[in-house]
Amino acid sequence: RKTDKWYVINCKDKNHYRKELKKYVLGFFDYSRDEDKAHTSMFDYFMGGKKEENVLKRNKMVREEMAMLKDGSFIKDDMVDKMRNDWSNYLEDSNCQLAVLSLYQDYVDENMDIKDLQKEVSMVLLPKLFKYCGYENPKENLEWIVSLHNDRENNYHFHIAWVEKNKSYRYKNNKLGFRRQLKLSDEENNFFKRQISLTIERNKLYRPALIKINESLEHLQKYFNPKDQNFTLKNISNLNLE
Repeated sequence: RKTDKWYVINCKDKNHYRKELKKYVLGFFDYSRDEDKAHTSMFDYFMGGKKEENVLKRNKMVREEMAMLKDGSFIKDDMVDKMRNDWSNYLEDSNCQLAVLSLYQDYVDENMDIKDLQKEVSMVLLPKLFKYCGYENPKENLEWIVSLHNDRENNYHFHIAWVEKNKSYRYKNNKLGFRRQLKLSDEENNFFKRQISLTIERNKLYRPALIKINESLEHLQKYFNPKDQNFTLKNISNLNLE
């Protein structure tokens, strides 16, 4: 049934739930509560499939450079069919979990390149979050996607989805299973937000120093022969000592 905000289905049993979950992820159900984004797959929506061409162009959003995998590479159109099949198999037992991370665009742009942040989130911060949540060996046992959208005023947001390939969630009885809780707790959310903030603030602090060091190294390289493995000075008279 439809409420004022969400499209809700009351599932009769686990088999019904699995069926509707697959529709949701693989393309036969509404990804979003927004009617304008209805009838699209999660993969297509993550790759900007419901956004108009002028919106994509204005915000410099490229379809095959939006949805990032855990290894830092992007989903290409020719990969989607296989991913749909793989995730369909995972969803026989596991759940697809979803989250959205929103950031002020001005704040990020002043301190860090958004593409670098996306890679940091996908390759470093999400594995940390998953371990904090109780997943074991997330890089081996989970698959995830981090999609960057920036079509709102002063806003970057990452759409995040993950699924367990194998039983990897450690329950209180010390047994491994598939996680059944379908949203992050307040503690897990706060942990993730702290990691994001620390990443941006570290970059704010250290990036100027790294730029200066790189500039100094580039300047010093001028005094050496690049073909010489021993880095012999081209002309000793060019070296000033104090």
